[in-house]
Amino acid sequence: MAIFKKKQTNGFLIRVSLTVKVAVVTIVIGITLSAVLDYFHRRALKETFNAQLLNMLETQAKEDRRQFDTLFFGYHRSVKALANQFSLIKYIEKASWNDDAQTKLYKQEIPPWLPKVSVLKYYPEIEYALLFDSHKKIREVYSEFSDPFPASLNSLSDFIIETAIENSFITHLDSIDYVIASAIVKNENGDKIATLVIVHRLNNDFLQDAMGPNKGIVALYSDSENAVIATNMPDLISIAKTLKDLKAEYMLTGKSFLDYGESENKYAFLSLISKSTFERLSFNILSRSVKYNVTTAFTLILSFIVIMLYIMRKVRRLDDYIADVSKNQLGIDCPTLIKSKNRFIRSDQIIALEHRFHSLFDKIVEAKKLLEKRAADLEHINNELKEATAQLVQTAKLSALGELTAGVAHELNQPLNGIKIICQSIMKDIQKGRHDTEELGADLSDIVEQVDKMAAIIDHMRIFTRRSDTMVVEPVSINALIEGSFKLLNQQLRSNNIVLKTNFTPELPQIKGDHIRLEQVIINLTSNARNALKAGTKAEKLLEIKTYLSNNFNLPSGTDSVVIEVQDNGHGISQAIRDKIFQPFFTTNEPGKGTGLGLSVSRKIIEEHGGLLLVDSEEGAGTTFKIVLPIQP
Repeated sequence: MAIFKKKQTNGFLIRVSLTVKVAVVTIVIGITLSAVLDYFHRRALKETFNAQLLNMLETQAKEDRRQFDTLFFGYHRSVKALANQFSLIKYIEKASWNDDAQTKLYKQEIPPWLPKVSVLKYYPEIEYALLFDSHKKIREVYSEFSDPFPASLNSLSDFIIETAIENSFITHLDSIDYVIASAIVKNENGDKIATLVIVHRLNNDFLQDAMGPNKGIVALYSDSENAVIATNMPDLISIAKTLKDLKAEYMLTGKSFLDYGESENKYAFLSLISKSTFERLSFNILSRSVKYNVTTAFTLILSFIVIMLYIMRKVRRLDDYIADVSKNQLGIDCPTLIKSKNRFIRSDQIIALEHRFHSLFDKIVEAKKLLEKRAADLEHINNELKEATAQLVQTAKLSALGELTAGVAHELNQPLNGIKIICQSIMKDIQKGRHDTEELGADLSDIVEQVDKMAAIIDHMRIFTRRSDTMVVEPVSINALIEGSFKLLNQQLRSNNIVLKTNFTPELPQIKGDHIRLEQVIINLTSNARNALKAGTKAEKLLEIKTYLSNNFNLPSGTDSVVIEVQDNGHGISQAIRDKIFQPFFTTNEPGKGTGLGLSVSRKIIEEHGGLLLVDSEEGAGTTFKIVLPIQP
């Protein structure tokens, strides 16, 4: 019964390809939205740009002021470094300054108490340097210029000199602004012997040195003079320009005052940007943004159309593939065309694919129900397989135990014979009336000991033959497990003159596994070795069992593993049957002897433990089976 009912479809749009529809709608919506949103986008972009640019300029203004301060305070650090020069101290100590001697002037000549030009170039530029004696009288002067030395610097007050010792200092002398820094010169004993003062005019050169090349526009403005006193761009900003003139041509992006000076004059540090530059940047960015938007919109529309063409091509291929599978493999005829007005028309690819799926849906529902039924059948079969596997493991255990019956009987017969002899001895003593209480107690103790031996063997057989459909995972000591297995194997080996040699690595780490199933593997491999040795013709029949740690096996759970080797010197396994020995029911024994399940079940048990069961055999020399078990945390 159909779930989807196909209806007749009318209209022109259904005949148009989906790619054409999407392309037309995308172009119309794109143009409309672009026209409506462009106005709002331009406004928002301009506001955002203005805010971000101002924020960047404020950050740049702080950086400009930091660079200015670096140079400004660098004068104080420089004068302290110069005052500690060994050559300066020695020069002053050797100088013979008379009270009436005139001040010695060095014009454009480096005095001997300053470093050489090659060293001096690493200091901030020094326009003037003054050397005072210990009585604060000026003795020697250096001038970078050939012009007359400013008279105002010859009469620096003690206040200015003392203040400039603490830090770089600004003062206004004879209408000129100076940056002054001073330092006391001391001898080796710490006595004051002179004072060194360095001076630079607060002018355009100072700002150009502070800002370096390719920086923004900065200026120093004096409130008292209401004019610019210095700038790093004298070609753009003239000295004596007022704040009103600056605001007409520039945006003041940062304004901070220089609060280190002794006069009432207030100096403002300004970072500037030309308004025409600001507007030009804004216009360029907005214009580029519009171009990018138009280009992006066109690219997106074109890309979308290309993608739709690619998708529709894939849809058409999918539709053709479904039609082919439906008709040739499922036997369902599902037309690609849609019926309209009693005739079939080619339609929109998605609509055609939709109708195709509607035609197949009923069959899919039926197939789902069939799959559910088959899944239930498979689950039932799987449960039966698990039961058969458990029975197979149990059969292999019982088969192994059956082969050991004679040895187990002998192990039980020995303590029984001992008990019989002791009981007969006790009965004779009782009949003759000569039984001794102490001897009777010793005899009974021997009987109890023999009974305990039989009980241990019987209990071990009972546990070994117990059926377990699922693995019981617990910590297992490999050495103890092997030693326990030989409670059932010792007599079999002795009766066949087989020499058992063990080489156990002491204190092996425990593994996690099923004790009984692992013991079954040991018994299976030992029994196979016993049969091989029993059928052999060698004078010395040797069975060796080793345990050791190894990291040479790439197990999924890790590299560390415990290895058990069961090695015999029997006749070995021929190359012809080596690949078959792990197959169920494969055996080389005579009919009626062995089930052929031992090795196949053993490999399954080891693989359930996440390990490996490997064989290495040389025909005529012997066989070695390796059990590799992972050490799990």
